Amino acid sequence: MNKICTSIEQSKKLVKLGINVNTADMFWDTKPKSLEFFPITNSSVNWKIAMDEDGEFPAWSLSALFDLFPNGSILRKSDKGKYFMFGNMFDNPLDAAFEMVCWLKENGKI
Repeated sequence: MNKICTSIEQSKKLVKLGINVNTADMFWDTKPKSLEFFPITNSSVNWKIAMDEDGEFPAWSLSALFDLFPNGSILRKSDKGKYFMFGNMFDNPLDAAFEMVCWLKENGKI
């Protein structure tokens, strides 16, 4: 199954790294009996309140992660159908883009 957005663990890492939560285009709702994600329809979400009180957590789609890339950054697909990033292979582009954003932030590129 293809991933639609970052997992909660990936999202927490992006928040910890200091990625602006307002760049997220989806969110996880952790309060229902089954974990669900939704598109953001209100751009004025107060994430501090949402995370602390509502059990909602920001998430990034593949296109939202791509929007964080500086111009000229690329994600390549191998001839074996895997996605290549910094010498590592990933089964899906979302995980590869997540790793790229983490690397860019950790290295002061964004």
